[in-house]
Amino acid sequence: IPSRCFAHTSKLKILDLSRNRIRSLQRDSFNNLYSLEILKLDHNHLGSIPDTMFSNIYGLKSLYLGNNDLVSLGLQNFAASSNLRTLHFENNAITEISMDTFASSSFISLLLYNSLSDIQPHSIQDSGVTLIDFTNNSISHIDDAAFFEYRLLETLKLGNNSLRMLNMTMLVGLHQLKSLELQNNKLERLTFAPFKEMNELQSLNLQNNAIPKLDEDTLAGLERLKYLNISTNRIQDISEKSMQDLRSLMKLDA
Repeated sequence: IPSRCFAHTSKLKILDLSRNRIRSLQRDSFNNLYSLEILKLDHNHLGSIPDTMFSNIYGLKSLYLGNNDLVSLGLQNFAASSNLRTLHFENNAITEISMDTFASSSFISLLLYNSLSDIQPHSIQDSGVTLIDFTNNSISHIDDAAFFEYRLLETLKLGNNSLRMLNMTMLVGLHQLKSLELQNNKLERLTFAPFKEMNELQSLNLQNNAIPKLDEDTLAGLERLKYLNISTNRIQDISEKSMQDLRSLMKLDA
């Protein structure tokens, strides 16, 4: 798409360029689209996104970039997109992402079906992201405090990955989290009360892992948990105090 291709369509609200053969964008391809709210670029052949190319689309609320050939996300791609609410990256080839890619934005981020292997922390300033979906990647490691600045995150989906171990320092700071999906991983160890700070957590899915036991502190602090799935694991030992904090539990799949 050439530079300033839509320079004379400043009142455009919806632009659907999906299911084409677009391979490249210029930094100013969408300049002057001040009223644009929905931009669909999914199902193309985009391999990269120029830095700051969305910074002038002040009213952008939904951006669709799924089913392309993206392998990474630059730190400045969405830094100025303060009105962005939904961002789709599913079915790309993304192997790395800096968590401050979404700094200053408040939106739902969908990164399912990519090739992420590691989640690393960065200096994020008051991120307003409420949902992150990392389902069906290759994540085997989460760095300590990777989500620390995601204070408003309510839903975190990490199902269908390759995680083997989880502890409290990896998920520290998620005080508003309500739903955590960890099904279909390779979890063998849940150490140091991994969910203790999640005071608002209501749903926890640990189905189909390799968890051998529930220690006294494994489920500590989950006083508002309503749904727990620990089925299809290798649990042989459950501490008599492992469920003592689950006062609100309404459904248990074991």
